[in-house]
Amino acid sequence: MQLMKKWTLAASTILAYFTTNLYAQAPTETEFEITNGYRQDRIYSHINSYAPPTNLIFRDKLSIKDISYYQLGLRGNVFICEPMIDLGDLYICLETDYAWAGSGTYHEKGFVPAGMTSHTKARVHSGDAEDFIVGGGYLFDFNRCCGIVPEGFVIGPIAGWSYQRQKLKMEHATTNGKTNNALNGLTYTNRWQGPWLGFDATHIVNDFEFNIGYEYHWAEWDATWVIRGPANIDVAFSDRRKSENTTGQVFYLNGCWKTCYGLSLGLGVKYQSWHTSSGHEKPKAGSFAAIGLSSSEHDVVKSAGWTSFAATFDIGYVF
Repeated sequence: MQLMKKWTLAASTILAYFTTNLYAQAPTETEFEITNGYRQDRIYSHINSYAPPTNLIFRDKLSIKDISYYQLGLRGNVFICEPMIDLGDLYICLETDYAWAGSGTYHEKGFVPAGMTSHTKARVHSGDAEDFIVGGGYLFDFNRCCGIVPEGFVIGPIAGWSYQRQKLKMEHATTNGKTNNALNGLTYTNRWQGPWLGFDATHIVNDFEFNIGYEYHWAEWDATWVIRGPANIDVAFSDRRKSENTTGQVFYLNGCWKTCYGLSLGLGVKYQSWHTSSGHEKPKAGSFAAIGLSSSEHDVVKSAGWTSFAATFDIGYVF
């Protein structure tokens, strides 16, 4: 939550800077929107463990499905009239979201080459998610008439940087049908961050605005598993996975009605799909030994991913 506050302050500061410093040089329009709504995620990973040199000793498949959130966010856009080329507008976008997890199911299957398997189930007890995105580009106006974004159609390339995090805590864990108290309180965290490139398009008809966009992300993925000791005082086990071979795709669609008082009311949907492969372990000292594994063993992340769908109701103000 503290990170969310910092990013919200940073986003507001950047928007305020561009609005106040560039307004005197060129006509500028700024939009602020408060978004809130429902979001559902799925997270998965497939990890193999090897003993030197290349002997497969364990395969692990993890899936956390039907993770439901209530999401609250802030979105800001700045349109700056560009008089030199006069083909469109410079565009700056900032968005930050915070979400509270309400439910979800945790499934983990372990396979040993000899044929033994284990199946762990748990429920999501609590959790949260944070998203932050900043970008900018140039929107070409195909039907400029008056104002900054007149009635008509604008489209253009945009690029930027993003950060996403999901943190989930499990309860009621069972392994092969038996209660597994050691896994109650397991915390699983995913982080995705890196640059992106995409496009944004807007069509305006009278007081109605329709917006669609796409982003392709190149990211780093970082995941951690933490199991607390008795009374949640000591860390009994902590493990980490990391990969730089990560990509993500984001699709969004928004529609709003702009009133004559500068207020806007709208609806939005966003779908995200992220995938990583060829990852490796990055354990803290003593992690493997703490659970009886040799330090010579190593893990390879065959694949991991995250999908998300969000639907929001938005209230904004244009000035």
